[in-house]
Amino acid sequence: MVTDLSAKRVGDRVVLRWTTPSRTTDDLEIKGAMTAELCRETEARPALPAARLAACTPVVRTPAVPGPSETADTLPVSLRSGPAVLLAYRIQIFNSTGHSSGNSTAPAYAAAGSTPAAVASLQATVSEQGAVLEWKSERNSAAALETGPVAPPQVIDFSRIDLSLPPATEKRVRPAAQPSGKTSSKSRPVQPKKTQDEASNEVHLRAPDTAPAANPERAGTVDTTAAMGDTYTYTAQRVRALTLGNHQMEIASEPSAPVTLAMRDTFPPKPPTGLATIAGTTAPEAAVTGAKPQPYIDLSWEPNTEPDLAGYRVYRQLARADGTPQGPLARLTPLPIAVPAYRDVAVRPGQGYIYTVTAVDAASNESAPSAKAHESVPEAAPE
Repeated sequence: MVTDLSAKRVGDRVVLRWTTPSRTTDDLEIKGAMTAELCRETEARPALPAARLAACTPVVRTPAVPGPSETADTLPVSLRSGPAVLLAYRIQIFNSTGHSSGNSTAPAYAAAGSTPAAVASLQATVSEQGAVLEWKSERNSAAALETGPVAPPQVIDFSRIDLSLPPATEKRVRPAAQPSGKTSSKSRPVQPKKTQDEASNEVHLRAPDTAPAANPERAGTVDTTAAMGDTYTYTAQRVRALTLGNHQMEIASEPSAPVTLAMRDTFPPKPPTGLATIAGTTAPEAAVTGAKPQPYIDLSWEPNTEPDLAGYRVYRQLARADGTPQGPLARLTPLPIAVPAYRDVAVRPGQGYIYTVTAVDAASNESAPSAKAHESVPEAAPE
């Protein structure tokens, strides 16, 4: 006998899932073909005086094999609209000779009645915070207006498939998502609630079905768990929660058309700040080693805090006596340097220099230059 039957309302269908047993109630292995029969009981509509469950009417018969099983009951027109009504499903499994141990004793519940409007115009774009998901608001739709001023609470359920991952049987382990440290004025900082199907690459995220006052036609949220470098496919369903009797359940719309998003990091780090310079010579060290004193200019700046920071690039330009640039801007560091400091030893006494610094992230995005710093090495005093 089946003990784990579940029911979920999606659009015009009720999706039914269960585990088909492989052994009889006498613990004997079931041999031959099996058939699953699902029946539906319908509670009388609240407007009727006699509210009771009708007889359990068979609605679906389908071949069954041991293990996880699924089918769907497409509701008749009378159960697809109007107020919500409680449906109760039971299942029995027939063996090849047509014998069964009877209907399951614990029913699975779903709701009849009208469904939420399908999510329309789903769009996905990349931001520094993650994947920005936007859709057409239902606030002014005909379906929303029919519910009156107090509409049932609704959320958006997103199904996300990571196309960058191998099949579920070979799924690699991904480190937990870390905040990017970057911000975007285009993103709404709402983190969806996340659940994951461990048997697949599918992740479910939920967000409020609300639109900002500034743009009531478009609702949106940000998937902050989307990783840069990966490619995702998103679908969305509008979900309404309700309570019938003592049963809490949901009615979901049909899934939206899928959208695919390649998470490519095109967002540069912030420009370094606090650039300071100081000129000096290695005279004290030279006095000990006997080497010729060498002039230098030391640079330092505040470290950037982006977690994907790869390093810094240092640029220099010659300056005239009045401080104006002279000649082209040259990069002094062929590769990004890891620390927020640099010593320029290719300097000449009496020559002025202009320095700027940029930050580079792991995707090779380079920031705007820092504020300029001017410095020169004084002429050596005559002996």
